[in-house]
Amino acid sequence: MREALGSVWTIQIILIFMILINAYLAFSVNYTKAFRIKNNIISIIETNEGFTEGARLQIEELMLDSGYSVSYQNMVSSGCKEGNYKAIQNNAGGFCIKLNRAGDRSGYYSIKTYISIDIPILGSFFGSFPNTFAIKGETKTIYSNNINAINLETEY
Repeated sequence: MREALGSVWTIQIILIFMILINAYLAFSVNYTKAFRIKNNIISIIETNEGFTEGARLQIEELMLDSGYSVSYQNMVSSGCKEGNYKAIQNNAGGFCIKLNRAGDRSGYYSIKTYISIDIPILGSFFGSFPNTFAIKGETKTIYSNNINAINLETEY
């Protein structure tokens, strides 16, 4: 009987170790995906010389192809409101964007993407703290008439 109880504890330790390793791998994959999306969004905005309609469509296509998605409610409730970011939601996912003006025809954009946690128990706990897992970045200063092409006050 003693050997049977000893092996139960060993199996529990092995299972806990496996769960921790899988959680770490899931987090690192989602972090990499959010970081790559942020960098590609910045690149698209810089290429289009602002957050234009063409840039918005390219970003939506990028998100559809990559499989990136994040909860819109969590993003809007605390993630985007902090720092006066605008939540951009499309059919594929979402991100936060803010235009920082440097003049009449110049400015740079700040971008936030989030790590999506869909682990059943941990996702419900960490889902209410999206800023904990925000990845931020900024574009270079853009000098263009397109800086005002899309008003970030409108809903998408």
